[in-house]
Amino acid sequence: MRTVYGDQIALYLSPSIINHLSGTASVLLRYDFGIEVVMAGLLHATYTHCPEHPEGKQAASEEVCRKLGGKRNKVERLVRGYTLRGMRSPRYQVVVTDVGRLTVFEAEVEMIALANEIDIYLSGETRYSAPRNDEMTPIQLDIAGRICGIIGISGMSRSPHQGRNDNRLPPPLNLLTKQNMSYRFNKEHSAITPMPGNAKFVSL
Repeated sequence: MRTVYGDQIALYLSPSIINHLSGTASVLLRYDFGIEVVMAGLLHATYTHCPEHPEGKQAASEEVCRKLGGKRNKVERLVRGYTLRGMRSPRYQVVVTDVGRLTVFEAEVEMIALANEIDIYLSGETRYSAPRNDEMTPIQLDIAGRICGIIGISGMSRSPHQGRNDNRLPPPLNLLTKQNMSYRFNKEHSAITPMPGNAKFVSL
């Protein structure tokens, strides 16, 4: 995937990340979510995995926001909501256990997070890059499951549990990625840069 800052072109997503984005969007499509939610699933890592901007973090954020249609665009708001959700430390995060108090927007953000979780499990990503530090907590999975029950797609909430209850032997050590987080190639493609999902290059 390419992004343009002025006359500079930076390649910043590896094929595995592109597969993950497609997989996340495919989960949402499978369960008949609206096109804006599906698009936000496809673009959910845009803020966290964008390249460094020559003018700094704020400029990077503004550029991403513009390319996502601006702050009034629902896709941008969903991607931003998903990003801010991931930036909150669980230690300081207020967990809404009554799903009836969630807005439709908040529920859609949680479904994007669940679709992300499903893809990283069913694609084998967590199996070959464990242990990871970006998984949904049991409380978050429970909340997502209750949302799924309310909107009539309980099957969606069962998928991550299938991955977590995988009793197969661990993969051979020589096949492990030794990367317990997302990553992108640097400009020279000579090394990879870890992307912990904390909006490293943006200022929201």
